Amino acid sequence: MKENTCMEYVAVSGLSFPVGTESTRQSLYRLFTPIGSVEDILLNEQNQTALVCFGDPICAQEAILALDNCVLFSKRLKLSISGPPRSEVPGFLVTLKPTCYLLLKNTSFLFLLVLARRMSGIESIQWISYQTALVYTKSADISVCVKEMVGPKNRSGHKVTSTYLKRE
Repeated sequence: MKENTCMEYVAVSGLSFPVGTESTRQSLYRLFTPIGSVEDILLNEQNQTALVCFGDPICAQEAILALDNCVLFSKRLKLSISGPPRSEVPGFLVTLKPTCYLLLKNTSFLFLLVLARRMSGIESIQWISYQTALVYTKSADISVCVKEMVGPKNRSGHKVTSTYLKRE
């Protein structure tokens, strides 16, 4: 995967989610991939928006020319170039590439503290808000291991969201 500095984000507004989040993501993927390589799609169901990440900035421009004002699920989509998404943690941006900074949502802070005592390479854990923490590790590889150990769901069966961050 390429560095974020070489990537271009296309902001998509006016989305609807009549078939669920994952089906909407797949529909956007099928809509955008004929134009170029889609690295990732970040969805915000609450704001009815998405960020489509292209590995090539030219493809992002072509997507806007080809797909701005197209209709998906009976809604007209508005497309524009966007910067990388900001994180809720000041001074950080969201990145697709694993880094030393891992933001975990919907997981127990106590569980992370226990994990840090049992696993070498975790530098610190910063409490952000209820069930949200920022884990600092010695390397990106350790962040990937932490993400795998936390898993996709917490003990209650709720989805854990893991996001890699980089400093602005």
